[in-house]
This record gives sequence, structure tokens and C-alpha cells, in this order.
Amino acid sequence: MPRAILPPFVSLLLGLAAPAAAQQTWTVNASPGAGAQFQSLAAAVAAAADGDVIVCQHPTFGESLGGFTTSKGLTIVGDAAGVPLTTLSAPIQVVGLPAGRTFRMAGFQSVMDGELRISLQNCAGRVELDNLQARSPDFGFPTGPAIEVVQCASVHLREVVDFGSPALRIDSSRVVLSSCWLGMTRINVGGGAGLVATNAEVDVVQPRFRTGGLLSAPGVGWPAIAATNSVLRIAGGAGSLVSGGPPVSATGGPAIVANGGFVHVDPAVALAAGLGAPTTAGTATFVAGSVPATWAATSARAGQTLSLSTAAAAGAAVWLCVGLPSALASTPLGTLGVEPASAFVLPAAVATAGAPVATALPLPAALLRGQAFAAQAVVWDGAALRMGAPLAFVVQ
Repeated sequence: MPRAILPPFVSLLLGLAAPAAAQQTWTVNASPGAGAQFQSLAAAVAAAADGDVIVCQHPTFGESLGGFTTSKGLTIVGDAAGVPLTTLSAPIQVVGLPAGRTFRMAGFQSVMDGELRISLQNCAGRVELDNLQARSPDFGFPTGPAIEVVQCASVHLREVVDFGSPALRIDSSRVVLSSCWLGMTRINVGGGAGLVATNAEVDVVQPRFRTGGLLSAPGVGWPAIAATNSVLRIAGGAGSLVSGGPPVSATGGPAIVANGGFVHVDPAVALAAGLGAPTTAGTATFVAGSVPATWAATSARAGQTLSLSTAAAAGAAVWLCVGLPSALASTPLGTLGVEPASAFVLPAAVATAGAPVATALPLPAALLRGQAFAAQAVVWDGAALRMGAPLAFVVQ
């Protein structure tokens, strides 16, 4: 049975997530005459100031919202999961986000024109992307990366579903990926490699990475993950998968190809390769063993109970900390992603073999769209104390 959060935590979360007094909320609706302040997301972003929230409503006439370019610390959230978004002609670009600022975008599951295109460049501040999902194939197979993260200090992607060549490219950045589907989407369209990382530090939690697909070029065998001089930690439990094949119309490749660097894979994460291909390949140091991490299968919504899963070695003591998100930072215990001063710590639970520690997190009904919080486990396995990969949520 999942352990339940104690009642005092509910009040704590409500207080932590309260919006700042100077924060302004803007409303966008692509439909004319809908009563919103803007019909264009780009216009709303241009008018908003750091710390503001932009709520996007579902249009009534089938119009969609396009992309934008910004360096502001904004929160953009879809009022309904099906708010249409188009990004091929105008991608979402966050460039030069200063340290101390946070850009958040969450709650868009209806990308209308193929892959979801996002570019994060030279961001010293935090970027958190939650529940952004591409579902429809492009008219032609993508020839470049759908999402690029370059020279960014702290990026968290949760429930991001995308495809491209590759779906996600990370260069010289620190990134946490939680419950992401990359390569082939939930409806089995798309293709290409899931993740390509260079000179990066990446935590991959509860992945569903599969290469190939209906749009693949015959005879091309992509790895699900390709890394160069990078540190990868891959965690998860039942349902996680990193697969280089077998795709629909490609020969298939390894699950992971890594040259230089370090790759730590939890044995609970299923690795699969195409016919005749090795599961892992390359000159990196590969280590198999428990990788502590926390994930959730659903989005955070006010008034609902969020189910969290935490992976840890059998017999380990697990303390779950919940508080405000912080910039990803290295510590002797692992990557820190929760502000220590804000953290509420649950009593320890003991992990059992083959099953993650389950925690039920009731969310107050008064939470507003765009408010954010984070969860992170601290694990004692009898020999060492470690922090699991952090998990950031945006309320939708």
C-alpha cells in the first residue's frame, strides 16, 4: 500500500506554492472574441514580465498557438490538455535565461504539425518542461533534432513525448528526464534516436526510448541513446525501456552507444537492441547497479492525489523530501533538486525487491495552474547515503 503524506504537509505545500504578490496572470486564446487578453502566445510572451504566468485556453474554432523566443522567467501552462500548438515554422526558443530565473511550460498534449520543436540555448537559469507531447507524424521524416539543449545549467523534462533525428540533443548541459517517451511516441509514430548527449550530465528516469518507426529510412539502425564524454544515470522500474530496435522499418541498433564518460544503468530498466546488435557499445565505463530516483505516471493537478514511485535497492531506507524546486547542483550525495530550507521529509520507508516505494501525495484544491514543487529521495543502503534524481512538477 502507498504511504500517505501527513496532513501538515498539505498546508506546507500550499504555503510554499503561493504566488508572489507582483506576479501577473495573462490569458491567451487563439479564437477571436474569446475574451482573452491575447490571441497569440508570442504576443503574450512579449508583454509579460519575469515571474508572470500565461494561461492558454482551448480555442473554439480550431486555431492553434505558435512558438516564440524569450529570455524571461515565465510560466506558460495549458488550461486544457488539448490546447493546439504548432512549432515547425515558429519553434519555442528560450535563449540566454539569466541565473536566478525560471522558465516553465506545461500542459500541451496536442502538437499539430509533427514533432515538438524546442530550443534551449545558453540558459544559466532553470528550465522546467512538463507534459508536452507530440502525437502526429510530420509530412517528411525529421532531418534534425526536435529538442535541443545547449549550454544550459539546469533543465528538467517530465512527461515529454517527442521524435526527431534525434528527439533530444543535449550538449554541455545538465538535464533530468523523467517519464519521457523519445524516438517513437505513444501511438508508435516518429523515429530516429531518442537521446544524443555530448559533454553532458544527464539523469534518465523511467524512460520509454524506442528508435525507428513508420517514418524511418529502411536499413538505418539508430541507438536509443548515443553519448560522448558524458555522465548518464539511468533509473526506473517496471515499464521502463531503452530500445534500439526492432523498429518497424529499420534494422535496429544498440540500446546505448557511449564513448568516453560514464554510464550507470539500473538493472530494472529494460534494454533491447535490434537483431544482431549489442545492447551496449562504446568505450565509456558501464556500471550496472541500483540507481535511486523518483517518478510519477501522471501530471500534477489541484485537488487530486499524485502517486509517486521511488526506486532503491532492496532493504534500503528511503526518505522522500518534497519542497520547492531548486537549480540542479552537485553534492557529495548526488544531484540536488529541492531547496533544503523548504523541504518536508517523510518518515523512512524500506524498499522491497522488485517494487518501488509508493507514496500518495494529496494536492490542495487551492493550488493554481503554474505553481511548482519538487520531490527527491534520500536513500541509505547500509553502506552509503545517496540522493535520487530529483523530480519537478508544474501544476496543470
